Amino acid sequence: MRIVIAILSDIHGNLEALRAVLDDARQLNAKSIYCLGDLVGYGPDPCDCLRMAMRWDRVICGDFDNALVRGNAEMPTHLLQMNERLLHQMEREMDGGQMLSFLAACPTSFCTEDALFVHGSPRDHVHDYLFPECIYSTAKLDSVFAGFDKLCFGGHTHIAGLFVQCPALGWDYKAPADCGYKYAVRGQKLFCNVGSVGQPRDEDPRASYVLFDGETIVFRRVSYDIEKTIKKIRDRGDDDMHGMRLRSGR
Repeated sequence: MRIVIAILSDIHGNLEALRAVLDDARQLNAKSIYCLGDLVGYGPDPCDCLRMAMRWDRVICGDFDNALVRGNAEMPTHLLQMNERLLHQMEREMDGGQMLSFLAACPTSFCTEDALFVHGSPRDHVHDYLFPECIYSTAKLDSVFAGFDKLCFGGHTHIAGLFVQCPALGWDYKAPADCGYKYAVRGQKLFCNVGSVGQPRDEDPRASYVLFDGETIVFRRVSYDIEKTIKKIRDRGDDDMHGMRLRSGR
């Protein structure tokens, strides 16, 4: 029996969504948790999400995480201010230094026998976006697919889906619904975006993640208490847009 792995990305401080996803993965017998980055940003509970992540099997650094511990002058001002507030919050936490050290030590990628795992893409593990419309950019997909051997899992866009290399057709893109939320790999070379736990952007407000057993990718969507998260964001005095967009998944 192959081990089932839960692959999460872009949690963004949304504790309610994360708890719902972990409960779902546990019920489906996931034995390991891999996180593809962006534990912080947007949501109201980044420290609680970080504490949970420190117990997981594998965690890599996303662009928000990287900016928090290393800085990023190119990040928009309002996102830099968000990270600045988080740094001040961590200074008040007894384990704040431990959390920052944990993020600073996270790699930007890792490999297993089955796949490469990144936040962005094989071209730039932290910052590169691979949106569904990239299917029309042959040069970009050629470059992306040259960067791994069999499978690659990523996040960053907050949009779940598959880019598949088809010998006869060239490139194919499949949204989860296109493949019945389940896809048998069968030796094909493909890139899987696992979507976002805490900030979905594909017009489905449910938290997104995938299960993988080495042979089949299963896309999961999980409902959670969105209104509770929105209230927390408002109570913190953060930008209301970061909460309101959760209702529409946009």
